Amino acid sequence: MAQFRQSIGELQRQISLQSQTSYGELETDPLCVLPPEMILAVFDYVPLSDIVRVCRLVCKGWQCFLDDPQFWQLRMMQGGNFDHRLRDVPSVCWPKLCKYTVSVANLIKNFVGNDVSLEPWTLSYSSWEAFSQELEGGHGRGRRSGGDKWTIEDGWIKSEDPRNALLLKENGSSKNYATSYEWCCREQIIDLPKLGFLPTILDELQPAIDISEWFCARWDCGSVFQIRVDLLDEKRHSVKNFQYSKKTSQWQGGEQGWLKVQHSFTDYGPGVRFVRFADGGKDLQWWAGHYGSKMAAARVSVKFSSQC
Repeated sequence: MAQFRQSIGELQRQISLQSQTSYGELETDPLCVLPPEMILAVFDYVPLSDIVRVCRLVCKGWQCFLDDPQFWQLRMMQGGNFDHRLRDVPSVCWPKLCKYTVSVANLIKNFVGNDVSLEPWTLSYSSWEAFSQELEGGHGRGRRSGGDKWTIEDGWIKSEDPRNALLLKENGSSKNYATSYEWCCREQIIDLPKLGFLPTILDELQPAIDISEWFCARWDCGSVFQIRVDLLDEKRHSVKNFQYSKKTSQWQGGEQGWLKVQHSFTDYGPGVRFVRFADGGKDLQWWAGHYGSKMAAARVSVKFSSQC
């Protein structure tokens, strides 16, 4: 906390000097008198886009404060997601970088299923084996029916079940995706540099890339669940991957409830530029409808060391 106060104090001093030059009355700027914790707490309520596009225009003192990399570094320190080696990152990169790291943001889009179009997921109805070949650049020959295809359900994540408390917190909703009686697969590719994770950050710091997803089977119908996550280079060739599968027999799903699969990629070497998240499932009884495996709270996040 001493280092935290010292850094904020230095920024306040800069604002005071800037305000004195511009207006001659430094006491008129609240950033000069608020406690350090309160300054960051106030800006926590301001969307990052507004900090960059609006707050910087209030006065030269605020611009000086919000353009300083220390401000963004302190936000990351508060969230416990900071690595001291990030201090060399160019100042123009900090706003975008903080958008996805201050609260260890989920980089998966539409993980809840609020967009009924299922975008930006790319859907496939090949068998998992054929789908995996396609992911590796081959040509799958699996069936492409997909049964009754993907759907979004609401009500399978029971809030009254204490085992679901963490799932509901991570998912932010009681909705989930559900598969059918033939293979339903999907993938989503995350462009890390586009989100502010510079190639130098990925290559030199190699922050942990954490992935997870919850899944379950119905109590009355057996099903199979598959997940594969690849770290890709700039040519979208797999550098490292994680795979997991789970087959649940009929009448077993009700006992096990929702399960979580998770993995952390570390020490993956230079060259990673994309993350490809793919999963799929089907039922084992060939029942019309959506009796296959269910998925929720797919997640990809980048976690830096808390060293500072």
